[in-house]
Amino acid sequence: MCDNSSLKSNKALVRRLFEQDINQNYCAALAEILAVEVLIHDPLMGTMSGQEAFHRLNDLYEAVFTQPMVTIDLMLAEGDYVAVLHTHHAGHPCQVPMRRSPVADAGTAKCSVRS
Repeated sequence: MCDNSSLKSNKALVRRLFEQDINQNYCAALAEILAVEVLIHDPLMGTMSGQEAFHRLNDLYEAVFTQPMVTIDLMLAEGDYVAVLHTHHAGHPCQVPMRRSPVADAGTAKCSVRS
């Protein structure tokens, strides 16, 4: 069981991943934060592993949407796990007039934090 300071630290680390990688496009954050053997489950791309897979997932979203941003709606921490409810916000470059409005997509992430 983690103490309260460890839970806060775990949540801060996961928040940093969302803020720096997605919102600030600081891709080096991935190498600093993610384990080399990171496992990713994505509804579009299936199950992938490795930091390079996370880069490919980011590249996919950046190719489809403009100005991707994420807001963290809720973070819960228990032991070594952090659950994140988040909303992705982005522009859509499609030329169909009704699709020019921004896109918002709710998501969840479960992160395991290890020392």
